[in-house]
Amino acid sequence: MFSLLAVFAVNAQAGSLPGVELPFDEGPGGSWVIAEGLPAPYVEAGVEPGWVLAAVDGRPVERIEDTLRQVAAGPARELQLLFQIPSPEEAAAPDRRRPGAGCPRCA
Repeated sequence: MFSLLAVFAVNAQAGSLPGVELPFDEGPGGSWVIAEGLPAPYVEAGVEPGWVLAAVDGRPVERIEDTLRQVAAGPARELQLLFQIPSPEEAAAPDRRRPGAGCPRCA
């Protein structure tokens, strides 16, 4: 698992959490998977496409609609994002190009 702090702001976009500059694709089962085209600060921090959003502020992501409401509620703040990272074997699999591929939680 990888934990990442992100600064919360008010603007919401499709495929993103309000105020978080990470691009997401929808993965299997409605999971949110980090998409290609990450901003430089995230790349420099070691974030990689294919990671699955597992929790926000310690709350597991079960329904993305609930997570979006949770993030949008309240004042600007820092968010703690927890991601599930595919194992090296899963990441090297040919179907790795498909969002969420190789992620056990996404199956």
